Amino acid sequence: MLLKSYGTEGLYDYLDSKKTASQNYQGNEILELQEPQLITEHFTPLVKNFEANFCTVIENSFIFSEDKEALQTIISSHKSSSSFDKDQGYLTAKAYMANESSMLFISNNTGIDFFAEQELSENLADDITSDDLGDLVFASQMVMDNGFGHFNLLTSKIKQSQEKNAVSPLFTLELNTDLATDPQFVKNHRTNEQEIVVQDQNNVLYLISNDGKVLWTKQLEGRIQGDIQQIDIYKNGKLQLAFTTNGQFLVLDRNGDEVAPFKIDFEGGNLNPLAVFDYDGSRNYRFVVTQGRKVFMYNNQGKIVRGFTFTEAPSNILGAPKHFRVGNKDYIVFKLDNSTIRILHRVGSDRIKVPEKIDFSNNDVFLYKDKFTVTNKTGVLHQIDTNGKLVATNFNLNPDHGFFATSNTLVFMDDNVLSIKGKKVELELGVYSKPKIFYIYDKIYVGVTDIQNRQIYLFDSQAEPIPNFPVFGSSMIDLTDMDNDKQLELVAKDQDNSLIVYKIN
Repeated sequence: MLLKSYGTEGLYDYLDSKKTASQNYQGNEILELQEPQLITEHFTPLVKNFEANFCTVIENSFIFSEDKEALQTIISSHKSSSSFDKDQGYLTAKAYMANESSMLFISNNTGIDFFAEQELSENLADDITSDDLGDLVFASQMVMDNGFGHFNLLTSKIKQSQEKNAVSPLFTLELNTDLATDPQFVKNHRTNEQEIVVQDQNNVLYLISNDGKVLWTKQLEGRIQGDIQQIDIYKNGKLQLAFTTNGQFLVLDRNGDEVAPFKIDFEGGNLNPLAVFDYDGSRNYRFVVTQGRKVFMYNNQGKIVRGFTFTEAPSNILGAPKHFRVGNKDYIVFKLDNSTIRILHRVGSDRIKVPEKIDFSNNDVFLYKDKFTVTNKTGVLHQIDTNGKLVATNFNLNPDHGFFATSNTLVFMDDNVLSIKGKKVELELGVYSKPKIFYIYDKIYVGVTDIQNRQIYLFDSQAEPIPNFPVFGSSMIDLTDMDNDKQLELVAKDQDNSLIVYKIN
């Protein structure tokens, strides 16, 4: 419920005296009220069966809600200029409504059940369903003044489609404690749609549906390292989640249950992120767990692959090893903390020997232009071809630069300058995440987040910004078509203890 007022200070002081708690969300205070019947008591019979549990103020309007998440979504929409007053359904309805209202209700087809129940006779309401009403808008308006009442009821076809590339929050979700990992999309093999996994500071793993419901939680012994990998270990189309924590290698099924025998403990912990290799797409996986100098390669049965000979490196291993295929040959790449890179055969012997030392930056190895590509701490790009020839290119990057590459696209984030295929974009001063490349529906997207100012940026392959960005968020993003409607969604950390999902129309 929204209550517009031109005397906000006095009303706010009154509500502030009735709060039991409050929190700041994207610069707006949300009050938790101790008297949820406050609105119905003062606005009966206009408002019925409504519990005003939470309240916030946007400009001159007080917004009351039964749950906090609804207010968070409204605040996010307002901040990203994607509120309902920009929606074409709303604009269509407003053209037929009076400029001022005592009460106003406008909804698309998703609100028709509520609309019919509140505003129509029982017989008429029973005849209305939401089937085939996706292009309609519904509205009711009451204007009261000096003893005169006017009631306006509207059903109309939405006159035009929504603005292309409009960005609007779908939902926010608050966890029990702060997030420990960046939220990530994973596929639901039953629906072929995407869901969300994230871990909190208590090491609890969450699986979240694409409408914001927690499907299950699982207590883990430690923090997940790197990304969660999806696999089809039984080769039947049913997907599992595979990952390492600080001290375990785990595989979980769709329900969050452990898949035997993949609960393997490692004394001493300090595991790197899990690497999963599927050499020829046959789902005969190789799971590579690295710990210090040690290398453990497992097969689908959870047994050590005895034919792999690189079981111990001469120095500690940095990050997860990578598998690349160039032509018909496989290459397994390890970065070591003695500034050497090892490029191996499937069996673990050296395929390419690289004598040069590289003082690795905190970025992964990528295959770019069929060359194994890394950067060092002084901003030099090192590229190694399949014959072992190394070419160095100095980009004069800062030691904490971000770097990402695909087969034909090279991206750097250096201070506040983003470079995509050599085209540079100067962003606002801030502290930026590493960039990340997404390839979806034959189009490249580059995402980067200003962690300090909580701004998410999205660009195309030509370094042109996607319209209506930046939006609010405080972590690296994941980007996909979550519900297979050819429109993209992104997920990111919102507040310290919450995540947010946006839809790009």
